[in-house]
Amino acid sequence: MRKSAVLGILGLSLAIGLLCCQPARAAGNVRFYLGGEGVYSLMNFQSGGHNSAGGFDNTDSDLLKTFRPGAHLGLEIQSILNIDFGFHHRAGLKFTTDSFPGFWYQTDVDAYSLMFSLFLTPFPSYVISPYIGGGAGGTRFSMKTDDTEVYGDVENTGFTWQAEAGLRFEPMANFSLRIGYRYLHLGKSELDLTDSMGWPAGNFIGDMAAHEIVAGVRVTF
Repeated sequence: MRKSAVLGILGLSLAIGLLCCQPARAAGNVRFYLGGEGVYSLMNFQSGGHNSAGGFDNTDSDLLKTFRPGAHLGLEIQSILNIDFGFHHRAGLKFTTDSFPGFWYQTDVDAYSLMFSLFLTPFPSYVISPYIGGGAGGTRFSMKTDDTEVYGDVENTGFTWQAEAGLRFEPMANFSLRIGYRYLHLGKSELDLTDSMGWPAGNFIGDMAAHEIVAGVRVTF
């Protein structure tokens, strides 16, 4: 998923939303916002598939702690409902899982995620208010793995979903801070394995999910 395509999709979606909501926006009931966040993520990578060269299943898991940024933009309706578009790039993820005894799969993953989410803030007039929400979208994976005997790589797109809850702190009308917890299921990516002679050697599956602490800022217009 190219960044230019992602930005184009976001811009088009928001333009449609702003045009459709123009009367409400003129009355002050709909506002546009831009936001950024820092995310501390505990990612779980579950391997699967079957190594036909060795005759065993690729069953293992690995945990990876990462910190990454994210970007959001969207519409705030009546200060209660947020229609949110988020973009995240998870680069340079490296996981180690079991292969044949004495061998390990070294798996590298890059992932671009585009999410559409809805968030509710039930007490918008309070300086500090809880929020809750969830959403769905897609992740473009670039994944390659190698255990020195078999290897493979692939680029594909998987379904992604998330659920999130936290607190919003709004010290002034057009600026807010957020901190919360997010569960994210990035989805599965599968590739074909090949041995050193070029013969098919089964398949390898990476299933990725994450528990995340999110801290962000948002400016509304």
